Amino acid sequence: MEFMQEMAESMTKMKDSMASVEEKVAQLQKQSARVEKENVPPLISSNVANFVPMSPEVVEALRAEAALNERQRMEAALGDFQAQLESEKN
Repeated sequence: MEFMQEMAESMTKMKDSMASVEEKVAQLQKQSARVEKENVPPLISSNVANFVPMSPEVVEALRAEAALNERQRMEAALGDFQAQLESEKN
């Protein structure tokens, strides 16, 4: 029974972590929108040859894709965890 309680607590922590990631993504989106409005040129390292700056839209799309991938990874881990918990209950 103690194991199941630990698993439930771990699931709660994972859900909190996912919520935290979603909050951070929302904050980054707001920051990105502010930077876009300010028309700040992208910082380009002087030692990078042939660097092609990405448009803010591309950067935002990559960030959103990374956040979605992380969320899907966390949801898959949570699903595996729940399946393991169910199998241990039976």
